[in-house]
Amino acid sequence: MKKYPYIFLFVFLNIINVYSQDIHFSKFSSAPLLLNPALTGNFSCNLRAGLNYRKQAESITVPFETYSAFIDGKFMPKNNKRSWWGMGGVF
Repeated sequence: MKKYPYIFLFVFLNIINVYSQDIHFSKFSSAPLLLNPALTGNFSCNLRAGLNYRKQAESITVPFETYSAFIDGKFMPKNNKRSWWGMGGVF
């Protein structure tokens, strides 16, 4: 039982990178798969795709540019129209 606090301390101190919401695509409608992957396929059509381009900090010599693309869709089972499987990807 005395090992558990040491294991917790070891894991806690060895966390190098912790990620949260992406600050470059924080607008709700810009990157829906990055904001909430659980809503993949939750829209009224069968397929959704999008491209994002952001250019920030133009006052510095090299502005920060960010690109991304996403696609997701819903796949309905043949016998049930009220449920679906969502599948998508972000590039």
